Amino acid sequence: IVWRKIERERLCNLSMHFSEDGHGDGIFSRSSPESFDSNNLFMERFKRRLHDVQSHKLKKEFVLPPNPFLEPVGFVKEILSALRYSPSSNEGFRILMRSSTEEFHKTLYKAVSAPLETPEDKVASALLRAVSSSNNQFGILVGYESVRCNLEDFESIFPMDPLDYGDGTCWVECQLRNKGSENKLLVTTGWSLQKRSSDGAWLINSIDWQDFRDKFRPGIGREEWDRSFG
Repeated sequence: IVWRKIERERLCNLSMHFSEDGHGDGIFSRSSPESFDSNNLFMERFKRRLHDVQSHKLKKEFVLPPNPFLEPVGFVKEILSALRYSPSSNEGFRILMRSSTEEFHKTLYKAVSAPLETPEDKVASALLRAVSSSNNQFGILVGYESVRCNLEDFESIFPMDPLDYGDGTCWVECQLRNKGSENKLLVTTGWSLQKRSSDGAWLINSIDWQDFRDKFRPGIGREEWDRSFG
């Protein structure tokens, strides 16, 4: 942030010193070769920095789901990470929606009472607002509850290997446990996954949610996902 501020100020200074006819006394003056070289050096550094940022973004996007190189457990981990570490934007929910089958995609739209023709970005924002609302049990996914209630963060535990049905579908159990010394079980989730026909990338077909926290009643399956957004 500081770097970008310095660069913006430098660009502003450059524009202020540049005369309209290009022959003024500013930094772009033909009579100031040292200043011109300095500006070239600045632009080269700026281009390298921009390239580094773009490369980092491309590498990040390459590993994000849906990705045919992700195994079921890695896929679930990436979804949880995307939701957890982008709490101030809807990026995590956009990744969730892109990683869903048509059936689960409709479930997400239904969860916020959005018509199917609603732009995906608006639905993702609505999902984020709903999950971040007070006393929503899914707030744990975006870090809302741990921040508001000063609770310890959770860690995702996979107690068993994925159950592969051999027909392009599988089942993954993922437990959310308190990171504290008690390692208390907070939530058990069951992810029903289905391979995308085009490239074999795993997609979410449904999520079952069993809540073991005292403030939330025990989960009764995937229907609870819809009600908790209401």
